[in-house]
Amino acid sequence: MTATPRDPQHGSEGMTALEVVVSLMILSTVLLGIAATTSTAARSLVSGRLDAENSAAIQDQAEQLVSTDFDSLKSGSSVVMGVSFDWSVTGTDTKRVALVAKFTNGLGDAVKDTTIILRPDPAQ
Repeated sequence: MTATPRDPQHGSEGMTALEVVVSLMILSTVLLGIAATTSTAARSLVSGRLDAENSAAIQDQAEQLVSTDFDSLKSGSSVVMGVSFDWSVTGTDTKRVALVAKFTNGLGDAVKDTTIILRPDPAQ
């Protein structure tokens, strides 16, 4: 049995329709995966930024309460960077400040976060 040489022009006819369809299916699957990952990453970035801003607002309000003169520390409320705060002050020798922050987190859920601050009387 002898092998017959192939005609070089005969074997290079190009891709078949089936090969094109399979290639397009693979390409579309990869592109859809990239698109899904991109939208998830974008949501995570926005959520993380919002959570960081809310944490900064809570820290800012807590620092303001800590820096307030001991005798003038009273219950109150405020809004800082879009976060609503209410705080109650109890005690005399050591004041207990219950700081409640109300905000929307990065997932869109309404959240209440409570921070307790203890302020001893500096005169004692």
